[in-house]
Amino acid sequence: MGTAMNKQFLRAVVIESSEIDRAALSKLLGQLFFEVYSFENGAEALEALNGDLEDVDLIVCAEKLPILDGFSLLTLLKSDRRFDRTRFVLTTSVVDELMEAKGRHLGVDSLIPKPIGVEALKARVSVFFWSKTP
Repeated sequence: MGTAMNKQFLRAVVIESSEIDRAALSKLLGQLFFEVYSFENGAEALEALNGDLEDVDLIVCAEKLPILDGFSLLTLLKSDRRFDRTRFVLTTSVVDELMEAKGRHLGVDSLIPKPIGVEALKARVSVFFWSKTP
């Protein structure tokens, strides 16, 4: 994956089966200067990510999806070096110790509970891409 500094916009992929949530997430990320690509399920996203869609900085993915769920998609992407620098945010209706442990083990950068809080997502994205580290 290329670095965000080489591009005018950061590139994000939203994977959400709910059309309303997908549109809301896409709109929010667009307002945060992301070029956004959205998909209804993990299989569609995987096909695009293995095809022409390159240099993705952020993936926001629902845990439960038709055809290919969020954890399965993450497992496939983490085995591909092209996604080593891609941040992965998983949205889920259940955030408990077991879910957090599973997420950490598989490489989730952040879990966000559903319904998705706009401020929570903005805060995560800001930390990932715009906070200064010593």
